[in-house]
Amino acid sequence: MKISKFILVIIFAFYSLTFADVKTELIENIKSNFQKRGLKDVKLNVTVLKKLDKPNGYYFLKVNIMDKKNNREATQYIISDGKLLIPDIVELKTGKSLIKELTFNYDTVNIPIKNLTLIQGNKNAKHIIIKISDFECPFCRKAYEFLEPKIKDRKDIAFYMLHYPLPIHKKAVIFAKVFEAGITMGYNFTSELYSGKYDKKSENEIIDEFAKKTNDPAKFKQLVNSKEIIDKIEYHKKLAEKYGFRATPVLIFDGKKVEGFDPKMIEKGLKSFKN
Repeated sequence: MKISKFILVIIFAFYSLTFADVKTELIENIKSNFQKRGLKDVKLNVTVLKKLDKPNGYYFLKVNIMDKKNNREATQYIISDGKLLIPDIVELKTGKSLIKELTFNYDTVNIPIKNLTLIQGNKNAKHIIIKISDFECPFCRKAYEFLEPKIKDRKDIAFYMLHYPLPIHKKAVIFAKVFEAGITMGYNFTSELYSGKYDKKSENEIIDEFAKKTNDPAKFKQLVNSKEIIDKIEYHKKLAEKYGFRATPVLIFDGKKVEGFDPKMIEKGLKSFKN
């Protein structure tokens, strides 16, 4: 059983608890549920973020679960009254997810941009978008295709890359290295690397083709496999994991997260920017 999936029951109840009451009761009930499933060495940290107007007596909560025995950690946002759990409330007409809306507003992250790579825009721009991405990830590609046309002419946005090449994507690392080598030499290969045109080529073929696009192929080939670029990509991976990210894509709009390819939430992220 994955510790992040602990849905007990979906049902509405109508009574009111204080923040402290709902937090205490929720922790006791989750621990009891885990113990019945043999997960005894689990530590929980619950933060009550908001009391909901509807359904009455329910709260929006952040639950951090640490399974010491299996060295696993997960964070889940839920709606609960302490006894009962609602994984989400979805507006049928629009498909709007209350969990996603609340998470966007309440869960922010402050990732330092010092060692990230600028994809486009001005470093001194008022607003920052960070993309945690894998060039071979199909949903990362969709997110880029959706977002890039909307921000390409905006002077108030700096768009940064935080590499997180997934092990299941065999070309993800070489694509990241090609991207970094290109940026170092003043070439931006972002669109081409997301295009999928190079997925079936060997690493040497990929390096050769991109090297030919520069004014110094030898220098490019040297950079691709340089310790500096390899170390940078590894740093990015560790940075993403430090902040709890282990999947792609994630878009962060001035600290507000949109996980996965979700056009409605990406639009919400852009609308959150105030001039």
